[in-house]
Amino acid sequence: KLGAAAFHAYWIEPHARTSANVRTALYTWKPGEGAYPFLLVLANFGREPVATGLALDWTKTGSSASRLRDLMTDKTYDEAELASARLPSHEFMLLVPLE
Repeated sequence: KLGAAAFHAYWIEPHARTSANVRTALYTWKPGEGAYPFLLVLANFGREPVATGLALDWTKTGSSASRLRDLMTDKTYDEAELASARLPSHEFMLLVPLE
């Protein structure tokens, strides 16, 4: 159902701050249209592992969640844990809310 989502690119609709070389994409769904209210993609485009440095503007997600789950690893994070989480070079995270 990704095709039904609204795409919010970091360069058009800023929704988060991150470390250098970490980029985000936010996908949101109308209620009942997706498996999750939103999907946040974090990608490290750098050559070195980095802490994500994520500071998400939760108002842009339309969600009241305070924790996120990485669909790739099933690990959960609160905002502080995610900001300090190390993201290897040229890898990504697919994050959804735990509500």
